[in-house]
Amino acid sequence: MNERNKIFLVAFLLGFVLSCISSYFLKTIVTKFFDDMSSGNVGLMNATDPSESELKNAFLRYNNGEIPVVDISTITAFSWDRLYMFGDYTEPSEIDSVVGRSWRENCYTSIYTSEATLLVFTVNGIVIHCIDYYGDGIGDFLIPQEAYQEGISSQEALFVVNEHKRIIWIGNKDQ
Repeated sequence: MNERNKIFLVAFLLGFVLSCISSYFLKTIVTKFFDDMSSGNVGLMNATDPSESELKNAFLRYNNGEIPVVDISTITAFSWDRLYMFGDYTEPSEIDSVVGRSWRENCYTSIYTSEATLLVFTVNGIVIHCIDYYGDGIGDFLIPQEAYQEGISSQEALFVVNEHKRIIWIGNKDQ
């Protein structure tokens, strides 16, 4: 092989390697961007959630004086040990930092583009269910710092609605 062909081969291989590397990095950056903006499992988008209806009904019953408090642990048709709450316009990456990425498989939310509260239910640190709660005039959650950082246990999931239609966490059933 003459010198000219060697230079051509080296230049070709170098160009090919650089092309592969740049394609990989571009794909990684684009994937990361769209993954950070992911709303979760799109297969669950627009799915009817009976737990959301039950939650709204419970707050309506509270507002009508039929029950003294809303105990979220008695409303859900599934077992859970921690409840995390995220306010409207929360970025998906922020939810990841608190509850991990398991929510993306088991939930769909439009919270980062809408005025809703995302309720995230976990068992042993794994997200099992989420509810996008829209107050619809019934009441909007006032999210305590504990519900955001550490979550609320199912034993502490007691809420009332104040005169300003804010849903307030009142604490433990054992108190």
